[in-house]
Amino acid sequence: MASTAAATPARVAVVGAGAAGLVCAQVLRAAGMDVVVFERRAASVGGVWVHENGGAMYRNLRTNLPKEIMSYIGHPYDAALPSFVGHQDVARYLQSYSRDHGLEQHVQYSSDVIAARTVETEGTGSPLQARLGQHFLPWAVTVAESVTRAERTEQFDALLVCNGHFELPDSPSWPGLAEW
Repeated sequence: MASTAAATPARVAVVGAGAAGLVCAQVLRAAGMDVVVFERRAASVGGVWVHENGGAMYRNLRTNLPKEIMSYIGHPYDAALPSFVGHQDVARYLQSYSRDHGLEQHVQYSSDVIAARTVETEGTGSPLQARLGQHFLPWAVTVAESVTRAERTEQFDALLVCNGHFELPDSPSWPGLAEW
């Protein structure tokens, strides 16, 4: 009879439902893991590619790489689109990838990850540790609901941080900018 640990899939937290978070979630799910994706936005995957006022994207942004290089294996962009697509096209592409791979049911929207720490445990370890033949500590991930700020902490066997480095815009400041 298989042990409970072997029968229980590894539980993995992914922070961010953008380009990196979505593909990581899909690969982990394909490997049989239980995945939870935490996304701070209220109702959309796509990460930085979803235009928001004050966000890192600007209204008329186009990619500097052709769509043929940016696409995931087995999920091409719409052939009718130009090679250098706009941010709206990338956002729609990521949303279709999420939909086509059943990822939306694994995304918890309006969820800000505010802390993550390793947890000392006793025993034989997690199913993921057994699968990889390595010992590592599980993660306690604290999430705050975006509107109410109500907090909860959940435990995971592994943590992937896929929030990107372009999340917050970095605009230079120089004398006379406000008058320009």
